[in-house]
Amino acid sequence: MTSQPPASPPSRFTDALREAAGDGWDRVVNHRFADELAAGTIDRDVLRRYLIQDHRFLDAFVVLLSSAVSRARCLSDRVPGCQFLALITGKENTYFERSFEALGGLCADEDNRGDVPDADVTRRFVKLMRDAAMGG
Repeated sequence: MTSQPPASPPSRFTDALREAAGDGWDRVVNHRFADELAAGTIDRDVLRRYLIQDHRFLDAFVVLLSSAVSRARCLSDRVPGCQFLALITGKENTYFERSFEALGGLCADEDNRGDVPDADVTRRFVKLMRDAAMGG
């Protein structure tokens, strides 16, 4: 009787994504921002700027997803998008509101955050999502 080598455990989807990302994965997870965020030592102004940019992504994503919901074929096709919209505009948005308050009394609307311009990547990504939303 011949002994078979033990079967390797099945690869997880996330492992495949990590491998496909290659060095990009390592640059992200070993970046100073990620290290300081995990350690709780990130500068408040750095975190504030990051959250403002992230909230701008959320706003554009809501526009994009809303447009997809409006173009769905029927109600049963719209419901998952509506449920996801409710999820990301519920507790996800209150996270931003609470964070802005903790980081200096900012409110979640743009009026109090005009001193932070869009980063180039924010501007391009928001434009991409809004263009997709308007173009169908």
